Amino acid sequence: MRQRFFSFLPILLIAVVLQSSKSKYYPEISEHAFNEVIFLTKDSVRYNMENLNEKPTYIGFWATYSRPSIKQFRDFDKLNKEYNGEINFVTVAIGKSFREWVEYCDTMPCSGEKQLYLYEQTRGKLKKLTGLSKPPHYTMLDENGKILESSAREPKDMMKIMKLYLK
Repeated sequence: MRQRFFSFLPILLIAVVLQSSKSKYYPEISEHAFNEVIFLTKDSVRYNMENLNEKPTYIGFWATYSRPSIKQFRDFDKLNKEYNGEINFVTVAIGKSFREWVEYCDTMPCSGEKQLYLYEQTRGKLKKLTGLSKPPHYTMLDENGKILESSAREPKDMMKIMKLYLK
C-alpha cells in the first residue's frame, strides 16, 4: 500500500505544478473562446474579436458612468501611440444603455483604434472569461485571441505584460 502511494507521488507533483501555472495565462480556455463574445459598433453592427487582424489586442473595458475609466483614457492613448502598429487597441463600453454610449462617443473622444459596446446577451460569457466585475478593467489577447492577462485595473499595469510579450 505504501509503495503504491509513493509511485503516484511524482504524478501528483506534476499535476500540482500544472494547476498552479494555469492562473497566469489561462491555458484552460479555448483559443477562440473570446471570439464567441459579441460586441456592437456605433452603427449597431455585430462584431467579434475574430474581425481584428493577427496582432496582439489590448482591450480596455470602461463605462460612461465610471470616472476612473474615463480618466484612464489618457494612459490608454499614450500606450496606443507608443505601440502603434504592433498591437490592436480596443475600447469596450459596458454601459447602462447602448444609446447613452453612442451619444457619449459623439460628444467626447473615445479612445482606441476600435470602439465597441458589449452586447448584453454575451456579458456573462465575458465575465466568465476575464473575471470582469466592473470597469475599468484591461485584458490582453495574443495574436490568436487567447487571453494572456486579464486582471489589470489600470493601463500601466498592462505595460509589463506588453513589453514581455513583444520582446
